[in-house]
Amino acid sequence: MNGNTAELVRLLGDAIVHMHVHDNHGQRDEHLPMGRGTIDFSVLAPVLARFDGMAIAEVVWEEGRSQDSPETLARAAQDAWAKVQSAR
Repeated sequence: MNGNTAELVRLLGDAIVHMHVHDNHGQRDEHLPMGRGTIDFSVLAPVLARFDGMAIAEVVWEEGRSQDSPETLARAAQDAWAKVQSAR
């Protein structure tokens, strides 16, 4: 979200019904599991308190380039989402 996640969450609030969730280091669209990059997902807590929509974790595994298995990446995404939800 180009560094403006908090502002978008503040402006859109309850209108958010679908989220495409992944992390990166701010340089390109890396599709990392949450917590593996530099995005501060804690700003989603106000939305998640009332969220009744769909969140899709898009995590990319590249054969020969990814250090973790697809299963490990999927588990990391799932665990990070649970952590953000529990903070609400």
